[in-house]
Amino acid sequence: MNYITRHIEALIKDLCKTFPSLMIIGARQAGKSTTLENIYGRNNYITFDNLQSEIAAKNDGLFFLKQNSYPLILDEIHYVPSLFRDLKIMIDEIKENGMYLITDSQQYSAIRELNESLSGRIALIKLLPLSIREKYDLVNNGEFIPDNNFISKIGNKKTEDITKDILIGGYPKICSNHDINISVYFESYINTYIEKDVKKLNNIEDSEKFLNFLKIIASKSGQQINYSSISKEIRVSMPTVERWTMILQSSNIIHILQPFYKNSIEKSLYKTPKIYFIDTGLLCHLLHITNIDVLKNHFLFGSIFETFVVSEILKSYTNVGKNPDWYYFRDKKGNEIDLILKNGLEYYAIEIKSNDNVSYCKQFENVASLYKMKFKTNIIISNTNSIKVVGGGTYVLPAFLI
Repeated sequence: MNYITRHIEALIKDLCKTFPSLMIIGARQAGKSTTLENIYGRNNYITFDNLQSEIAAKNDGLFFLKQNSYPLILDEIHYVPSLFRDLKIMIDEIKENGMYLITDSQQYSAIRELNESLSGRIALIKLLPLSIREKYDLVNNGEFIPDNNFISKIGNKKTEDITKDILIGGYPKICSNHDINISVYFESYINTYIEKDVKKLNNIEDSEKFLNFLKIIASKSGQQINYSSISKEIRVSMPTVERWTMILQSSNIIHILQPFYKNSIEKSLYKTPKIYFIDTGLLCHLLHITNIDVLKNHFLFGSIFETFVVSEILKSYTNVGKNPDWYYFRDKKGNEIDLILKNGLEYYAIEIKSNDNVSYCKQFENVASLYKMKFKTNIIISNTNSIKVVGGGTYVLPAFLI
């Protein structure tokens, strides 16, 4: 299996020069440990998916750490939360940077332990599945801020049909192995996720109901989430649906996008968050979409395409160690903007269209006029193959180049 270079590698190397330890969080099989192994080698690599390593670390964490030289890669540390205290002792004793490189697929548990034990001693970053930039070895233009500078950088570069990329997603094992059986891969992925992350770590016994919940959430990607409706559909309580949604978020299966509001206009706006799957390959599998023709003609293709764009923008931020300051906009008068991206004091309005026949988006003008908002640029991201300008100075950008 060929290794695909990750854009986050430069950030990892920089952070290890200034922090004693580094933690990478991200979904299972997103490439966390493989990326670290590519930089530091596999000689000093330990995974706590291995029961013997888990038991040894739990029995005597300090002894366990002293038996291994550093830099030491510690994979899936959520199985041994007690080790954080021992890591603190070792770091405070040795006082060197780049000692421990830690991965975890459980975001919230990791952050809780960091705050209690390693605050100020560890850098925390997120690694998501492969981006289009990484898959096609494109230049890393940093976080997506659709100003004139970004647009001039991408220029008229060659674009590709992204439909296949939407279908297979960004998990490295799929992208680097063209002979892999994608359906079998995702079935195994879901089973492992439910058994190890859901049942074992989150104490959920009813696997069947959780799987049904996961499939329903997939059908809602790109939409506002209605906890009450989902609870009735799968016959569990609304608090359970909310907790399960947080589990999907904490294990980086979904991203939750909050609505935009200002105090002066908030009564006119909806306040329900929207959900997006982070990987469209997993999303398509859960929706039983198995080939490109089915995908293109699927009634949810617009939502799936929007999910893909949101995920790609998110990756552009996480790969440089940042989180986007972004929202969606929807009011009770029918005005809607898919994304409002904030950078400093400036706002960027972004619409996402799955077709390539885009002429103009009146929503930009409506929202700006009704709510006295000023957007730095108006952007439409579509399934087109070149940059163009449409009515009102709105830029249309190919999804492939974001």
